[in-house]
Amino acid sequence: MEAGNKAEAERLLEEMRGVSREIVGKLEALAQALQTEEVGLCIMWKARAVQWQNAGANIQIVAPKEGLITYVSGFAVPKNAPNRDGAYAFLNAALEPSASSGRPLRR
Repeated sequence: MEAGNKAEAERLLEEMRGVSREIVGKLEALAQALQTEEVGLCIMWKARAVQWQNAGANIQIVAPKEGLITYVSGFAVPKNAPNRDGAYAFLNAALEPSASSGRPLRR
């Protein structure tokens, strides 16, 4: 499939409707399932995929031209942060719905 071909991607996703889905509980099991083609597609951190590639796994890393989701596991403001107001301004901006919509809010 050519990168950026939305119609083709939608057609392929529609073909997959009804295909079984599986939750793999351990990363090692997921790597094995990708290698044996038991699993053909997954969402995974790029760093992990690169590790698997470096270990010899025949997998590809792909990303849509429109961009990727942002993953953040947590934020913290240290007790002795030198710019607490700036830290809270950043947190407030990160929590704005527009921060995850792909359309940043312009002020």
